[in-house]
Amino acid sequence: MLLPALLLLGACTAHGGGVGPGGGSPGSGNPGPTGESAVRTAPALHSGDLVGWSGSDLQGRFGPPMLTFAEPPAEVWRYSSARCVALFFLYPPDMGNDGQAVVRYVELLPREAVDSDCLQAIGEQGTV
Repeated sequence: MLLPALLLLGACTAHGGGVGPGGGSPGSGNPGPTGESAVRTAPALHSGDLVGWSGSDLQGRFGPPMLTFAEPPAEVWRYSSARCVALFFLYPPDMGNDGQAVVRYVELLPREAVDSDCLQAIGEQGTV
């Protein structure tokens, strides 16, 4: 009986502000009472959640990429942590995207990486 109550309490306090394009910018959550950054209090991300994000959204959440390179027509942004590597493929904008390239595909290496754990590790590294 105590375990379900603790899980419910944890679910109520673990989430920060909204994340993603159009639903509040990444990192816009309020810091917790201990001064934790929004990256640590934001809901877990999955690679599919990042499709449609602009480069500005990515940098707001993860900081600048470690490496960028062209793979026409895409631009690839690489982020790394000790756990994994995330490759974000940004493609030229469609009409109405304010002229910014947007993420159309995300690849995590190794392929067995748990995407929410990988993205959390990259986010924590970007805020150090």
